[in-house]
Amino acid sequence: MSWHSWARWLGLALCRPHAFHEVYHQAGKVGLAWGTTTWMGRACAQTPLDLWVIGELIWKHQPRWVIETGTGEGGSALWYATILNLIGRGGQVITVDRVAPVRSSQFLFYLGSSLERIADIRECVKGDATMVILDSAHEADHVTAELNAYGPLVTVGQYLIIHDTHFNGHPIVTNNNPGPWEAVHDWLLSHPEFVIDRSQERHLLTFCPDGFLRRIN
Repeated sequence: MSWHSWARWLGLALCRPHAFHEVYHQAGKVGLAWGTTTWMGRACAQTPLDLWVIGELIWKHQPRWVIETGTGEGGSALWYATILNLIGRGGQVITVDRVAPVRSSQFLFYLGSSLERIADIRECVKGDATMVILDSAHEADHVTAELNAYGPLVTVGQYLIIHDTHFNGHPIVTNNNPGPWEAVHDWLLSHPEFVIDRSQERHLLTFCPDGFLRRIN
């Protein structure tokens, strides 16, 4: 997209409801906005607003383990590890993906599907205080399977965070099949031990609407 076309599209987009969210998301696809987010030289591919909130949650609740599905280049795993290192209590990040990033001593990486490696990860955390962040494939069936697999690892008082619940009109309009938002709401019907914490959406723009779940029992 040329800069002229981009500017015209931007002007039209800002006339619609949720315009800034749509513009911001689209901008990431052409190398702007969240598409430029990095930490320690590695791409995060997330909005800094969500990364900041997650960093605050890690600092406040001090999990022993932060589990991430969908490593990408490893920038977000390094961000979570940085917060844990600042806390200084030996917390660690576990991240899993089908494609290996450049390795780092700052996090534990498992190669393969998040669902294939769940047994290894479960054995690693062994019931210690655990936070989980889901950001791999975004089809509803896959997200539901991850919620079933990783939800039980989240300990009381910690968070289960699901990325990209903003697809399919929440508020990003796409032609996708049911995705993370639909999976979360269906799953919560049978999991009252988790509640949506909308106070974590306080920066007004989030890629995780209704995606910050706190375990209450």
